[in-house]
Amino acid sequence: MDDQAIKILSWISDVPHQLHHEHAKFDLVDGTGQWIFEDEVFLNWKDGLNSSILWLQGKPGSGKTKLMSLMIEDAHLTARQKCGRPPVYFYCSGDAAEPARRDARSILASIARQLSIYDHTTHWIHQSTMEIYVKRESRGFKSPQLDLNELKVLIVDLLERADNKPRTIFIDSLEECGSQASGALLVFFEHLLTISPSLVKLCISNSDYQQTNGLPKYPIVQITSKRNAKDIEEFVRTRSQELIVEGRLLLSGSQETELQEKIVSNFVANTDGIFCWANLQLLELCQKRTHAAILDRLSTRPQSLEELYREILQRIETYRDKTDGNIVQNAFNWLLYGYETLKSDVFLQAISSPVNCDRISISNRQLLDLCAGFVLYDGKCFNY
Repeated sequence: MDDQAIKILSWISDVPHQLHHEHAKFDLVDGTGQWIFEDEVFLNWKDGLNSSILWLQGKPGSGKTKLMSLMIEDAHLTARQKCGRPPVYFYCSGDAAEPARRDARSILASIARQLSIYDHTTHWIHQSTMEIYVKRESRGFKSPQLDLNELKVLIVDLLERADNKPRTIFIDSLEECGSQASGALLVFFEHLLTISPSLVKLCISNSDYQQTNGLPKYPIVQITSKRNAKDIEEFVRTRSQELIVEGRLLLSGSQETELQEKIVSNFVANTDGIFCWANLQLLELCQKRTHAAILDRLSTRPQSLEELYREILQRIETYRDKTDGNIVQNAFNWLLYGYETLKSDVFLQAISSPVNCDRISISNRQLLDLCAGFVLYDGKCFNY
């Protein structure tokens, strides 16, 4: 892509949507989520000849974002096989360090940027985008960014002047935008379906369908514990094995396989389809030093995610070492209130320097252990 094309696309939106997609795919367990591609509602939406919206609904922690990343990958594959247009997507987030990911204008700007690439081989930019850029440039960019209404006009124009090839748009975690902004976006998306001369398929994921004042006339795929039970089983099996190999989950000897199977069956039966619950419970088992203690934990562990959160927070608050507690508090503060996502080495320096006059050294693994599952690491940055 030449410098001018990069300049124009970055002017429309500088949200790194491709990086967010890579983060969403990170540590996805192979073979999970495949049930969606056999779901009748999904297949009717994907293969249907009419523009439509598909709603993906599930509880927090049920794997919606991972599932969306799989659907986006499938759309990429379909586009390559049929010489079609690649999918357009946006991952919303409530992260304080990335306010653009819950802003309606930023969401539409990213969509406009992706639709503006007319040819992904030559990276030729659509004429509609070139025209508005040249016009704004001639005025000296007195209004540096396109506003919400201008972006709506551009998106409509891009679809109207397209080559009639179907376009698929994915929006993950729309609830992060708040009810007012998400409601306004839904109205606009529904408008696109009626005015676009080409086929437009839109998939939106949300934790609570009712809170969005959503679109009841459009189909819904509900993520339930029954549907993702096999995914939960594979996740627990794979994750527990990783923890064993890392030496964090102490299963050894002749009973290792039997105990691991008890963990898998126990979690599958009680997780209610919540991957987050299963992952946190596995990390709690890593605190146990004997097989007997692990078995006792399986019979006494908190039933709900809320109870589990409360238990872990109470343990963190009672850390005997004041330095450990301060590091965790600093990490939480940075992740909740920071206005910039820091690379891991910078983040570790930032959270350790205020603890005392002498900067202490802390590793990625040490921080993750201290934060007991509340902080995650994607290979580059920490998040929650």
